[in-house]
Amino acid sequence: MDFICEICGRKFPTKRNRANHSRWHNPEIRKKMIRGISLSKMGKKNPNWKGDKVQIGALHEWIKNHKLKPKYCEICKKNKPLDLANKSQKYKRDLNDYEWICRSCHMKKDGRLEKLTNYWKNRSD
Repeated sequence: MDFICEICGRKFPTKRNRANHSRWHNPEIRKKMIRGISLSKMGKKNPNWKGDKVQIGALHEWIKNHKLKPKYCEICKKNKPLDLANKSQKYKRDLNDYEWICRSCHMKKDGRLEKLTNYWKNRSD
């Protein structure tokens, strides 16, 4: 015996399946259910959670989603496009170990600007 949803006419093998389906037609209940499902899979509750064994790209993405991006560079206080920089170079899942700084400050802090300058100086000799 098939059970039919009174709203959309979809057929279900059991009355329980139809009752669960019918709740999705109510916008208020649907909103609560979607919110509950998404919260139940956040962070450590997600089956794909890797904790500290995450790769650098995914870790940066996690930090971007959890650390507010300021309008100005945290070092020079200028309004430039900002990079997410790791302070300790250990790539820990710690929001305090990251800072939003401009590309120039990022390259100076990492020593890349000096290496790049030396490269071009030595190349022209």
